[in-house]
Amino acid sequence: MDPIIRNAMKEDADADAIAKLSAQLGYTIDSRQTNDLLTLLLRSEENTVLVATNDDNVIAWAQVSYIVRVESGCFCELVGLVVDEHFRGNGIGEKLLEEATLWSIAKGCKKLRVRSNNIRRSAAAFYKKMGFSITKTQNVFDKNI
Repeated sequence: MDPIIRNAMKEDADADAIAKLSAQLGYTIDSRQTNDLLTLLLRSEENTVLVATNDDNVIAWAQVSYIVRVESGCFCELVGLVVDEHFRGNGIGEKLLEEATLWSIAKGCKKLRVRSNNIRRSAAAFYKKMGFSITKTQNVFDKNI
């Protein structure tokens, strides 16, 4: 199987597939919300959403964002990556990460960052295998407003 990596498109099919894949990691977002967010992201030059397809079916997605921070400068962050549980272990995540890296380089970044929940041990192993190293441990605080 050799998936095709392409930019996500504002289509119901892409949004539906992205929402379903996100649910595999426990995120509850429906196709309509995903479509609305995808519309915003696709208009932004600071974000890209990539998908991997097999027989025209979206089987994985990744989002990369260009980040500017006063204290640490510019970098790109892989803010999401999901491969369908039936296709994991076939190199699809690596292919998405390669495209994410190329996008980051084109943005002039010298660093690609990713955050992963501590409970996702297989994700941590994947990122270490792909050359990432842990540089920080932190807590995330949310406040509903």
